[in-house]
Amino acid sequence: MELKMNLNKEEFNQWLDTVKDAGKLPKDAVDKLRAMNEQRVIPLYCNRCGHNWKPRNGDPKVCPKCNSPYWNKERQNPEQRRKI
Repeated sequence: MELKMNLNKEEFNQWLDTVKDAGKLPKDAVDKLRAMNEQRVIPLYCNRCGHNWKPRNGDPKVCPKCNSPYWNKERQNPEQRRKI
């Protein structure tokens, strides 16, 4: 059986607490799921070209698509946004 949920980390931890309190999963399984939840990666977004990606480790220095070092900074003038 496969279970798919679209929960953020906090909601997932609350759900795990509910399942654990109900006695539906053994404690070691809950601990394993909680550890996996902490390893989830939040996708990054480039403010220059609009590219979305999952980082490998930490914040990158440049966007992997447009190579902009300012991928995480808003433009001073929003009208200058690139058209792709």
